[in-house]
Amino acid sequence: MIIEIDSYSPEQTIQIGKQFAHFFLENLTDREAHLPPNIITLEGELGVGKTLFSRSIIHTVAAYTDKTAALPIVGSPTYNLLYHYPLLLPITHIDCYRINDEAELENIGIRDYFKKPGLILVEWASILEEFWKKSNMNILFLQQKNKMVLQFTLKDFYHPEQKKMLSQWLKLET
Repeated sequence: MIIEIDSYSPEQTIQIGKQFAHFFLENLTDREAHLPPNIITLEGELGVGKTLFSRSIIHTVAAYTDKTAALPIVGSPTYNLLYHYPLLLPITHIDCYRINDEAELENIGIRDYFKKPGLILVEWASILEEFWKKSNMNILFLQQKNKMVLQFTLKDFYHPEQKKMLSQWLKLET
């Protein structure tokens, strides 16, 4: 299932990311706390807004987790490869742009993150087939003349109703 949402500015992309984060926060249940993470891949050319979108998700979850704490600094993990945010909804942000092979990620303990609940956001995931195959959703950022199209491809989720609810939410946003 593919659903597209148009964004006409970076601010609108941030809003879409915030709403996306709220969807996951509002639909967390105790039974999902023991499940593996939802893996969401982000694809698109350099500079189209993948990190901006990820930052808005992380900031939203951080603000929800502790309304009095300062928001974490969220940069692109291009050089560090991975950032982990231990929030109410734990988020791991990975950037595969500079990865040559899976051994590089193995050396930083990537498999440990696949065993924990939360979200894993993976930029440039198509570089590594394993992320691509394990992902629950792919988001493709397509730059067009006067807008950015965020193309959400829903794959398998751990609970069928989660996919159904997410597809309904995405359709409301279009």
